[in-house]
Amino acid sequence: MEALLEVVFGVICYRVGYWVLRAITLGRFTGKSSYWFAVVCTVGALVLLSPIITIIAWKLMASAR
Repeated sequence: MEALLEVVFGVICYRVGYWVLRAITLGRFTGKSSYWFAVVCTVGALVLLSPIITIIAWKLMASAR
């Protein structure tokens, strides 16, 4: 089960990160090196987690008032 989730989230994070990096670099990003795999996955994870973190922070700020 863990391996399945790792593969699924790895693929999703990679695809989202690759798309974001291609959009930021206006299509010049190739990602051919194995070094770029970790960078692309990190960018994808940050993009996928940013709405969740924003909602949590917003709820905390609303409850603090």
